[in-house]
Amino acid sequence: MKSILSIAFLLFANILFSQSFIPSIKNYSIEDYKADNQNWDIDVSNTGEVFVANNKGLLRFNGQSWELYEMPNKTILRSVFCDNDKIYTGSYEEFGFWKKNSFGKYVYTSLMNSFDSSKKVNNEQFWKILKFKDVIYFRSFARGIYTYNGKEIKYIENSQGVSNETIYENNLLLINRNQKIIKLEEGKLLSLNQNDYNLKDLEVVNLFADNNSLFYFTKKGKGYVLRNGKKTPLPKNLNLFLSKNILNKVSFYNRNKIAFGSIKKGIAIYDLLLNKTEYISKSDGLQNNTVLSFKNFLGNLWVALDNGIAQINVNTTMSFFKDNTGALGTVYDVEYFNNNYFLASNTGVYTFSKNNELTFIEGSEGQTWSLDVIEKDLIANHTNGSYIIKNNTFSQKLNDVGVFCTVNYKNIILQGTYYGVNYLKKTNGLWASKTVKNIPFLVDNIVFENEFTIWISHPHKGVYRVILNSDYSEAIKITSFGESKKLDQSKTEVFRINDEVIFSNGNKWFTFNKVKKKIEDYPNFIKGKNKNLIINKNEKWVIDREAQNSLILLNNKFEDSLQFNISSANERLVSKYEKVISKNDSIRILNLNDGFATFNIHKINFKQNNNLNPIVEKIYSPTNTFNTKNLNDLEIPYNDANFITIQTYLPFNYGANLEYILTGEINELNKVNNSKIILQNLKAGNYSLYLKTELGIDKTEKKLIDFKVLPPWYLSNFIKVLYLILLIIIVWLTYYYTNKRIKSQQLKLKKEYVKRTQERINKIEKENLKNEINSKKKELISSTASIIKRNEVILSLRNELRRLLEFSNNKIRTERLIKMSKEKIEDEKEWKVFENNFKKLHEDFFKKLIHKYPKLTTKDLKLCAYIKMGFSTKEIAPLMGITVRGVEIHRYRLRKKLNLDSNESIHNYLILFN
Repeated sequence: MKSILSIAFLLFANILFSQSFIPSIKNYSIEDYKADNQNWDIDVSNTGEVFVANNKGLLRFNGQSWELYEMPNKTILRSVFCDNDKIYTGSYEEFGFWKKNSFGKYVYTSLMNSFDSSKKVNNEQFWKILKFKDVIYFRSFARGIYTYNGKEIKYIENSQGVSNETIYENNLLLINRNQKIIKLEEGKLLSLNQNDYNLKDLEVVNLFADNNSLFYFTKKGKGYVLRNGKKTPLPKNLNLFLSKNILNKVSFYNRNKIAFGSIKKGIAIYDLLLNKTEYISKSDGLQNNTVLSFKNFLGNLWVALDNGIAQINVNTTMSFFKDNTGALGTVYDVEYFNNNYFLASNTGVYTFSKNNELTFIEGSEGQTWSLDVIEKDLIANHTNGSYIIKNNTFSQKLNDVGVFCTVNYKNIILQGTYYGVNYLKKTNGLWASKTVKNIPFLVDNIVFENEFTIWISHPHKGVYRVILNSDYSEAIKITSFGESKKLDQSKTEVFRINDEVIFSNGNKWFTFNKVKKKIEDYPNFIKGKNKNLIINKNEKWVIDREAQNSLILLNNKFEDSLQFNISSANERLVSKYEKVISKNDSIRILNLNDGFATFNIHKINFKQNNNLNPIVEKIYSPTNTFNTKNLNDLEIPYNDANFITIQTYLPFNYGANLEYILTGEINELNKVNNSKIILQNLKAGNYSLYLKTELGIDKTEKKLIDFKVLPPWYLSNFIKVLYLILLIIIVWLTYYYTNKRIKSQQLKLKKEYVKRTQERINKIEKENLKNEINSKKKELISSTASIIKRNEVILSLRNELRRLLEFSNNKIRTERLIKMSKEKIEDEKEWKVFENNFKKLHEDFFKKLIHKYPKLTTKDLKLCAYIKMGFSTKEIAPLMGITVRGVEIHRYRLRKKLNLDSNESIHNYLILFN
């Protein structure tokens, strides 16, 4: 099996890959821009915005995010042209322009209503738009050219079938249907004169001019560049490429380079000075080989493809070699040795010569971890052992165990192997290897602390400090730091920097204290996550994937001295095996998972655009959109501030990682994702928003906007005034009602006091009255009792007189005395006195009694009064001057008049009667 593989690789070694270095390519697929695959035309505005005519509409890229604007009638866009703040587009039976409104959205205005009704177009598609002398030109295939001066549309007569319009030395040149070059003057198409650039009567199929240089490609398949009256032909191989693969688009992207876009085989870039052509196709990383349009802008060649969009950084100092066959595999190390690149990969070792030929080295099949130049020999550290490479072959095998690395410290050469450490020594031109005893485990890295002390690392068990004997034959002391709490992550990397041993573990840095013999924190070194340290001889590099996809060269104070943007290579770096290799004083090499890249440390590979201010495109919430024309007094309602989106970008910085800083009532630092800053749950108050970016070594913070979040409606100034008024009203009402309540309480208390006082008075008066009544009653009873006694005496005397009347000597006198006694008893004066006193005690008694019983006589009333006073029958008889029997008869009659039953007491009835 091994012999079969050897034969296969031997055959493979004879295959030469004519792949070359290519510039950085950034592809955008339909998954990125969310539209259709075909992109017919492309242009860039003066603010760096990329506009693409896509099957689905107008695509716009601000460097951070893509946005699609569909045509009102959903037609395919065929052409696009940027003119200041207007973006002109052409489609089927339609052309017009787009312009950004005050809310950051591009709105379409059709120019079809500017047509003369007799000049309406049918079944026409507009494939090209350009501007010449303040007039916009729209060109279709069949009908020809229409012009727009800002007010009206005009048609250029006899322009049917023209193509490839271009501006050269203040002339608008075109190709007519006969493939002759013509020019447009004052609205008319004219043939060229004999003295017009010596182009008269040429048959051409493509024409393009830029920077006072004119390119034309003839019907016979030959291309020429005309500059300052001098004609320079293209080389034959390039002409053949353009003819065979159908030239479609041309662009000058600097004075001496021309880019050609083909239908079948991608792009060719021709250097006029070096007479050298570079080819970029799908095999070199382009998504598609059919170039429909491209635009050169600030060193970026924007390419509209039949499937996707590409950004080619033609001015970068970083160049890439990429093996698209997959045979090379992952490159773990690169050495530039004897004017050739040597590549160590997982499939073996390869050479890449200055003629761009990739050749496999015979016998190197399998994983090769690293390459080292030691004592003028190139050593390959292979899974089968270490080998000396000479004459592009593995000429000498140094040992039989897999080797990860070879380290040279003051001519002491050690190797980290699958089973420990080997000691290498070269004597009289011959290499010898021996195993260092007492290290029976895998070693993937070695760092010298001093001549006889080394640090070795195991990929899973941490690091060890090893003291070697004088002849490097054995380890006399091994101290494991794998159980150190500081080195708690599985993988620990060891470095030697400025005579110090440094450890990296879990994004933290440590050093070894030689006095205390312990590992300590190493502060203020490399902060942040996803930052890998790479030591290349005396250079210290940091790959920062988190912030700006940057490669940073540190000085001796561990400060940034140079910074390179490697975003185009970032995803292709070999994780955990990144290396920066020196080719010479200027050129450095990066190993990649599909090849390698080179860059010049004396040239920053992206332009400084720190003088540019970020642009706010849109500000919106789920329920509201804000005007972005005047952002000086931006006020955001409280409800909108719960979720507000600010869409922004930094002109001319494509794909740059941006961060925002929010200061104010809430302070926040976060990333800008897809050109959007999303702020949530903002409190009421004033805020400032800054855009932060890192360009080169400079770290800049640029103010984006100041804005104010209004308080909620219930805390607005108007509502606060209402609150104040309401508070005043409440205070007043509280005072009023409290005062009223106090007064009411006082009045109530006063009334209660008066009532109680009056009750007391009434009680006193009642008691006084009762006492008075009782007194008067007693007086009445007493006076009546005296009358009774007197009347009893008179009655007794009268009875005696009546009994003595028949025996009296003076009957007349006796009768007179009897009469006088009767008169005395029946004297009305005494009754009147009794009646008056009785009425004082029992007011209206007689009136009510007479009212109820009108048949009562005066005598009945007297009897009622005496009974009510409580006098007995015996006591009443003297008062009325009758006998007790007479009183009883009278009482009986009175009961009848009062309608009283025999069971009812007449005395009780009269007592209660009122």
